[in-house]
Amino acid sequence: MESEPAPKPKKSNGALKPILFGCLGILLLGIIAVGIISFVVINSGKDLLTSASRALIVTAIEESQIDETQQTALIFEIDRITNAFKEDQIDLDQLGAFAESITQTPTFEALLINAIHTDHVANSDFAPEAKEASQLTLHRITRGYLTEKISRSKMDELLELVSYDDTSAEIGIKESLTNKEIASFLNAADVAADEAGISRTYEPIDFASPIRKIVDEMLEGSATQLSR
Repeated sequence: MESEPAPKPKKSNGALKPILFGCLGILLLGIIAVGIISFVVINSGKDLLTSASRALIVTAIEESQIDETQQTALIFEIDRITNAFKEDQIDLDQLGAFAESITQTPTFEALLINAIHTDHVANSDFAPEAKEASQLTLHRITRGYLTEKISRSKMDELLELVSYDDTSAEIGIKESLTNKEIASFLNAADVAADEAGISRTYEPIDFASPIRKIVDEMLEGSATQLSR
């Protein structure tokens, strides 16, 4: 017999909170901007700073279970900014601004959606055809969110159906979900994708595109300043 689902948390105010990747227990961002940057720079210099910061994000990317091509694209963008910092193309304030900026992108929430299939749907006792349909639904809302056809507020509503929220600084997918919770989330996600006009087909997803845009703008701005 399934346990009763936990009470639904209060709606978020739209501000993106740091995300815990389910059982991985890795805070993707937040910690980079809040503590590690100033401490490591003061005590160990740029090489250790960029290595430590990079390692935190790369570990989360590698454990997100997206395909290797997408992982490589994401890591490439992280390397562009960390290398720019080591080579004095950007300063510490700009590196901190980058860390803060990428928390406002949909990339890591999209990775979280991808993990719902691997961590929950795939391990459920749903019939094979239901699992296949679920994977397409998750693909559709991920694609819709990354292309900004599905809003952050709508994504927040969807994630609340499967998330714990202790009203502090963290939000994440519950470690254990009932079939009812999974089905409720998938049904709502399917409706959201339909309302956003997302086709019921598999099409390429570019997880790195929001971060690539930030890196491009930051490096182009720095290059302009250096040329003056």
